[in-house]
Amino acid sequence: MLNRIKATRVVLLTFSVVCFQNFSHAQLNAATIGCASDLGANCFIITPDTQLQSGGVWYDNPIDFAADFKIYYQNNFGTKDVNGADGMALVFKTDASPLIGGTGGGVGYEGVLNSLIVEFDTYMNPEYGDKSADHIAIMSNGIASHLANSNLTGQVQASLSSVNIEDGKEHEVKIVWSANTKTLEVYFDCDLRLSLTKDLKTDIFGGDDSIFFGFVGSTGGLSNIHKVCFNSISFVENLNLTDATICAGDTVLIDATIPSGVTYTWSPATGVSDPMTPNPILSPTSTTNYMVSITDVCGDATFEDVLITVTPNTMPNFIQIDPVCVESDSPFVNTSINGITGSWSPAFDASTTTYTFTANSGQCANTTTMNILFNPTITPTFTAVKEVCVGSVLSPLATTSNEGITGSWTPSLNNLETTLYTFIPDSKQCASSTTLTINVKAISALTITAKKLASDFDSNQIISVSAAGGSGSYEYQLDGGVWQSNSTFEYLTGCRAYNLAVRDALGCSAIAETSVKIMQYPKFFTPNGDGYNDTWSIKCLKDDTSAMISIFDRYGKLLSQFKPSQTTWNGLLNGSMLTGTDYWFSVNYLNNNTAEAQFKSHFSLRH
Repeated sequence: MLNRIKATRVVLLTFSVVCFQNFSHAQLNAATIGCASDLGANCFIITPDTQLQSGGVWYDNPIDFAADFKIYYQNNFGTKDVNGADGMALVFKTDASPLIGGTGGGVGYEGVLNSLIVEFDTYMNPEYGDKSADHIAIMSNGIASHLANSNLTGQVQASLSSVNIEDGKEHEVKIVWSANTKTLEVYFDCDLRLSLTKDLKTDIFGGDDSIFFGFVGSTGGLSNIHKVCFNSISFVENLNLTDATICAGDTVLIDATIPSGVTYTWSPATGVSDPMTPNPILSPTSTTNYMVSITDVCGDATFEDVLITVTPNTMPNFIQIDPVCVESDSPFVNTSINGITGSWSPAFDASTTTYTFTANSGQCANTTTMNILFNPTITPTFTAVKEVCVGSVLSPLATTSNEGITGSWTPSLNNLETTLYTFIPDSKQCASSTTLTINVKAISALTITAKKLASDFDSNQIISVSAAGGSGSYEYQLDGGVWQSNSTFEYLTGCRAYNLAVRDALGCSAIAETSVKIMQYPKFFTPNGDGYNDTWSIKCLKDDTSAMISIFDRYGKLLSQFKPSQTTWNGLLNGSMLTGTDYWFSVNYLNNNTAEAQFKSHFSLRH
């Protein structure tokens, strides 16, 4: 910014004598240095709103620039514009040690060697060649001057819409690296602001496979609070959520809130109190890996997952074993679903139906029993599948027979021709194979025709619908209502177009649609100024610019003449309200076939 006091530059070493270094460990392994502090939830204060401060947060999560990555985060540059300074930077470097550089115009990175810097500078230092507007640049090797060759690209105004980003708002930043094209993109508030194409791994980092990143910032003679919060990082498995273990029947609150999250969608929805909230209460009945899709203010979606391990109570749980053949080997497993180990007794034999599981010592588990049925070989049966139309979506064939036999079908479903399918039972079910035929019928396209059976303005308006094509069996619909087999719709009212639709009863053809316009006129009006029926006209002729209405008294005297496309009649003659009685009218208009027509009738004026 212009007309600010020049920031004073002070270099801080790796360990400040004023501030202290703190380590916290989560999915992101963060180490704060200098005057930085951990706010929790992956948010950090880089510098307080104090002069001559510098701080940083560094991570031991390595990056290989031979692979693509994305970093989503928010920066808050404080609320001071004219009296604020100096900015923040995202720094990539080969050294894993937490470091900070110079204060003031050094933006906390000046002097950090073997580095790549994305600088967000909110103060104009003339000696560095800074722009007057808050700006972004991509720098290298810890050199803060835009006049040096270390200025790889930029400066550009940080915000596409404003010269000031010291507005107290959370600004969205996205860093995208494409290893294939060797292109680094910097987005600010959802807009692409900088793009650099360069072999960064070779030219900047000397081919190093492990590059470390962090955020630094500084103040000088002027100050601002500087804050950074993460949304997600593509090379970090889980940024926001921590796995949890609960007992069966218990619940746990999981908070996936990120600073720029707009919408949240949890899946599966089973056991989620509200799948659309960022912090639902989870109550799974079994161990479940939940995933949340988070869409930020820029429309970018990120995904996080959390494993909720459900520890069962003391009773061992087993899946009931399906009936087995007399000659089968023992189907029992010696470890329960909930991890309890033990043994079954007596020895498996077709003469015994009830077996007891006894847990191994030291597991505090009760015994449980299971009954086993021994069945002879049977032929599975299935409900026949109705004839379908060619191209129709075929529902998957049931993989469990009416007798409870499970298995699979061959060949794959074919909706183009009649096919014979064979069911092959799963092993150890004492069941034989069987077949099922699905008949596929070829059907022509569907067409619709609709016409009125009554004249314009009749009190009982009737529409008749006819169809052709398809299977020959149809269902009809009026204005998106209930489908019916009757093709006639009666007692239609109003002054509007009705939408008609027809569909094949077998679903073999796409729905065909058309519309028919119905004409009626109001039988009375009440020009009493209550805002309801105060004027008279024929609304369905509003779009007919050629239509003309003439109004007469009982003696044939012309009282008014107007176009319904332009105005209405208010019941006045020469400025005076007429008496309440019947009045006659004639209207010339274009009918449904766009032919000229005339209609005459009468209506009432009521006070």
